[in-house]
Amino acid sequence: MGSHPRCKGDTYFRRNLEDMSYVPPLPSSYCPDLPQGLDDVLLKALHKNRDERYENGVVLRNALRRVAPP
Repeated sequence: MGSHPRCKGDTYFRRNLEDMSYVPPLPSSYCPDLPQGLDDVLLKALHKNRDERYENGVVLRNALRRVAPP
């Protein structure tokens, strides 16, 4: 996910517009063997809107454990 440039705009303004509307690809598109449900957990953790993310690390950890138990 991190090695793929997401914004290709030729100006600062266009790159910002692209960044605001960018939706990251599903992690399972890079690694199809990921546990089912992990895409949802990771995309929620990466959500642009802070209010849509997990409220803290404990809640994120619990969500990860539900989809991929240790």
